Amino acid sequence: MARKKYNENEINESFFINLGIEKGIGEIIKHHPRFKGRKNEIIEHVDKARLKERVYDIYQNLSKKIISEEKRREYIVKELSDYISTGIALDEEGKEIIMLKGLEERAKSGFIKGYGARKMLKGEQYLDRGLVLAHNLSYIMKSGNYANKMPEIAEAASILENMELLDPLIKAMRYSGALNEKEYNFFQNRVYEKARKSEEGIKKGIEKYIAASVIGILGISLIAFNSGITAAVVGNSKIIGGVAGFILLAISISIFAIFSKKKFKGQNNI
Repeated sequence: MARKKYNENEINESFFINLGIEKGIGEIIKHHPRFKGRKNEIIEHVDKARLKERVYDIYQNLSKKIISEEKRREYIVKELSDYISTGIALDEEGKEIIMLKGLEERAKSGFIKGYGARKMLKGEQYLDRGLVLAHNLSYIMKSGNYANKMPEIAEAASILENMELLDPLIKAMRYSGALNEKEYNFFQNRVYEKARKSEEGIKKGIEKYIAASVIGILGISLIAFNSGITAAVVGNSKIIGGVAGFILLAISISIFAIFSKKKFKGQNNI
């Protein structure tokens, strides 16, 4: 049976395609945060001719159903969104770079044969999680000038952001043939390793600052408590308590001073 011909007065395919792309790419970014801010890059890999054809196919399937125009629009947009978010509407390069199609296929090829691919998929998870962390930290650090107070954490976040730039470059070079498989695996695994170590560095930095803060609060508390002891209380306990408080406070200040000067070593070079 020949397909019924529709004109633009019956179907505004541009409306459906644009909205479907918006929602579909939103889903891709949701599951792969490394593409945050790279919407246009994903759009370049969307096959709009295929999407247009898909609009007419869906509309044709709905033509015999009794359904409101609003529900019809919602259904078409949802179908197009799914068509994009699953990678079906992307060109081959987009499926490879964005959806990691080849990598996922190799990961399923067997325990030994697919080991390297599974390792890289795990690296992609580190990268996705790390970049979300880096974006959030970057905003927080700038809002309160925390970068000067917590340079160790700030530098780790900066390294993660650098990996965000390198990751698509390495993938594009592999697809174009500028890198062979061995070179690609080497560089990409280095990116994943940087992401993992930076994430660990941020966690350790937070732990250290918390520890320093607790020591400082304890020292201040001891000083305040012992200075408030009544004159009736005599002896060494007051002096010892006060001295201990000053020592703890000094330790806390020293730790913060060290953090402010310490660099996040061993992370700057790929």
